[in-house]
Formats: sequence, C-alpha cells, structure tokens
Amino acid sequence: MPDTLHDWDCLLRPEKAVELSPIGSDIELVGEQFCLHTALQLAQLSHIVYVRDLDQRRQLARDVGMLETATFSKWELHWSRFEIDNETPDTPTVLCFRGSCDPRHWVFNVGALLVDWPGGGKVHMGFQQAYSKLKKSLLEELTDRPAARLIITGHSLGAALAQLAASDLDLPCPNVYTFGSPRPGNGDFRDALEARGQIHRIVHGHDFVTQLPQHWKRLNRHAFVHPGRPVRITGDGTFEESDDVSLPTPEQMLQQSLEAIKSTPNLSQPVPALLDHAPIQYVRVLRHCLSQMDGL
Repeated sequence: MPDTLHDWDCLLRPEKAVELSPIGSDIELVGEQFCLHTALQLAQLSHIVYVRDLDQRRQLARDVGMLETATFSKWELHWSRFEIDNETPDTPTVLCFRGSCDPRHWVFNVGALLVDWPGGGKVHMGFQQAYSKLKKSLLEELTDRPAARLIITGHSLGAALAQLAASDLDLPCPNVYTFGSPRPGNGDFRDALEARGQIHRIVHGHDFVTQLPQHWKRLNRHAFVHPGRPVRITGDGTFEESDDVSLPTPEQMLQQSLEAIKSTPNLSQPVPALLDHAPIQYVRVLRHCLSQMDGL
C-alpha cells in the first residue's frame, strides 16, 4: 500500500486515502471562537465528501457520528448536508462542499478574473461559475428544510465555494471553516462576508494553494484577498490563531519545493508545498494538534 502521506494519490485521488477519528457526536459545531475539536470533525467531513459512492460516504459519516441527510452533484461539483446523529430540533447543520477532483474543475480554478458579486464586492470568476451550478439545489434544500444553526465548510475549491455560499444564501450568521482555501475575492467581498459571520481559515504548513491567486498589493481593492482569521497548523502538533499569524510566502514555498526536487529528482512524490494541501494531511495534523492538547 502506498504511503498516503507521500503518494500522489493523496492529492489527485483523495478518496483513496480516508482516515477518520470517531471523536464523538456531542461536540459543538457552532460558536464564534475557533474550536479545534470542531475543526477536526469538519476536516474529516471535508475529506469524506470526496468519496463518490453514496453508501460508502454515508457509512464514513456515520463512523464519525454524523448523518448525511441531503446531497447534490453536478460536473462532480458536490455538496452534502450533515447533521449530528442524535438529531434534535436545534441540531446544527453542516453544509460541506467537495474540492477539485475532476479535470473539468480546472476550467473553474484557472478563471482568476474578478467579477461583480451580489453579496458585495467582486469574486473569482471561475469559483462564481462553479457555485452557480450548485446554487439552485442549495436554495431548494434550505427552503424545504431550513437550518436553525448552520456551519459551512470545505477543502480547496470546496472552501472557496463554502465562502461564496455563506455570502450568497439567506442564512442566520453562518459560521465558516475552510481548509486549504484559495483566495476567493477582493477586499470588498471579504468585508461583506466577515460582516455576516465568523470565518476560520485553516492553513497547513506550506500549502501552496492558499497563496493562489497571487495577491498583488498595488492593486488595492482589486487584489485577491482572504476573508477570515488565519489558523496555521503544523506537523509538530502546534497551531496558531492570530490576525498576524506568520504564513509562508510564495517565495518561501518555491524555495522549499526546489530543495525537495533536488533531493527527489524523479518527482515520485509531491513537493511539500503541494503535499501540505492534501485533505488527509489536514485531518492528520489537526488530530495531532488535538492529541497534544487533551490526549485524545
């Protein structure tokens, strides 16, 4: 069996390497403050939604104490609705978006032009086009079964879609956790989204996707930026949450990758700046951070 921490499959076929921790279904999935337990559970759900097979995906969700109660896919773009297994009238709902897993998704990923967004500001054109394919199904689901409390999450492209959904849908104070998110829009979009709810942006190590599209400060309000407060997690089991958290620059990521290429010239393994983006890495490192805190 390939090493799931170093094999290309963990990036290109993330559904092939899913590792879960049954951390309990009684954890609180809403709240303004960043919660490490919540982050781990949501990272697991963000990984689970890469699995295409419905029965397998629902069994994996049950393994971590969640029920998948609704789902929709188009062009392999996908969202799932999860709820805690012991459902009550005010059960938190988790809306989880799938990240890139199909060559067609690169049509969206490379469309890095800013276009007007009804929720305020401007957003990445490709992400807006991807979201438009899911919007009708989301509106129908939340109209038929409104959510009293909602948390929205996703990994990579799924993280970008989660932020657009939080901005667009008529929801009460959405709480958003993103994993390995690219920059979804400009400063006006960021300000409008942050005014609506809490955005927790988790970045693992030197995850290169979190630096895309490139941020050009001289463009001012037309530059791509990240909403939310960054939380950086590292392989040694530490995490840091701060508006001023020190994140690696694209130049640092490139240098580290070049050094890795020198030591692995055949490129049989992804370079660190790519490997750190894998959803299994987010799950494993968050689990390690949690074990460092409370001995899970």
